[in-house]
Amino acid sequence: PNLPSVLLLHGLLARNNKQNLMAIEWFEKARVIAPDDQSIALVLAATYEMANQLEKAASLYQQILEKNPHDRTALLGQARLFKLQGKFDQSMAIYHSLLANGLNDVDAYNGLGWVKAAQNNLTAASYFFNQTLKIQPQNEEALLALNKIKATLAQELGSTQLCNADKGLRLLNQDNPPIAQINDILKQCAFNKIDNRDTQFLHGLLARKEAQNNQE
Repeated sequence: PNLPSVLLLHGLLARNNKQNLMAIEWFEKARVIAPDDQSIALVLAATYEMANQLEKAASLYQQILEKNPHDRTALLGQARLFKLQGKFDQSMAIYHSLLANGLNDVDAYNGLGWVKAAQNNLTAASYFFNQTLKIQPQNEEALLALNKIKATLAQELGSTQLCNADKGLRLLNQDNPPIAQINDILKQCAFNKIDNRDTQFLHGLLARKEAQNNQE
């Protein structure tokens, strides 16, 4: 039978078996029958992503957002595609807009983490993944990402002896961060003439934290 719900079920079963191209065929058939069903469109767009048919995914996400500009699932999909295309500012703009609507959006924090990781700004990436863990301590995506970052940083241990901005960020994420110790780390970075995105990011976060403390 050509009921959209039956076609959708066939597609989901195929996708669960990692048969993405077959799943796409089922979802496309369902969409022909029910072109206004946003749930089918979203499932199809996500499956295009999985099958690396990124142009089709981008086009479909855009169609969905033209009808419903605030569709969270479509916005997340579009943000992921922007990151893959190297459009980092556009990707981050979407994630920040989602956080403006709800500060506990772990998908947005993780998304920002992946964008920063793609930019090789691992200190900033760690910050955003840690924000996720403050909300969901067992979030698998954030834990996996932080483990990958930790392994990468371990390979750069020699340089961190001169300027351990990552340690400064970890200290700053504590409930009662040791401001003096963090300042010492930044002084060591300055002494060794290390000024990069990591140190600048830490400077900015520390300044904001100190301003908050002064207001309390």
